[in-house]
Amino acid sequence: MLSLLLVIAMALACVLAGCGAEGEGVGASEGGDLTETSTKEDAREEAERQDEGTEQTLDWLSYSLVVDELREIEDSDTFQLDDPPSGTRYVVVRLLSAEGEIRSEDVTEQAASIHLRASSGDDFGPYVQVMWGVAFDPETGFSTKDVQEGFYLLFTVPKDITLQELRVDVQ
Repeated sequence: MLSLLLVIAMALACVLAGCGAEGEGVGASEGGDLTETSTKEDAREEAERQDEGTEQTLDWLSYSLVVDELREIEDSDTFQLDDPPSGTRYVVVRLLSAEGEIRSEDVTEQAASIHLRASSGDDFGPYVQVMWGVAFDPETGFSTKDVQEGFYLLFTVPKDITLQELRVDVQ
């Protein structure tokens, strides 16, 4: 009876320690020793997890901008755009000022210096810029706040370039 309890206790300890099981980067070698295994895929997945947690920041003019969002345009977006040219799609970048303020004049005059660069070296200039804080008065027309907290840039990018291949770049 005591030997049966000892076998059960050892088996339970082995299960809890992961002996003989593959997973989480640990596997049994031919000699029965536990060795840590690492594959290229594991390393790639770890790098992607680390990238997801880091924000890209840019020095642009006298501002420090945070890339708050880099994604494809979705049907639910309120951007009113024609269909993109054949073989391409729209990608939107949301940029925020780290200091909280950007002069609207700087956005309208200098946003063209911000590009998307693919890992292949391909470069894409902004298709259109969008600011918030726009108002309409029937007597005076459209107006924009003098200071923005951020803005959007929309880009036209080939469908075969993934979002993971793109970085925002200042030229």
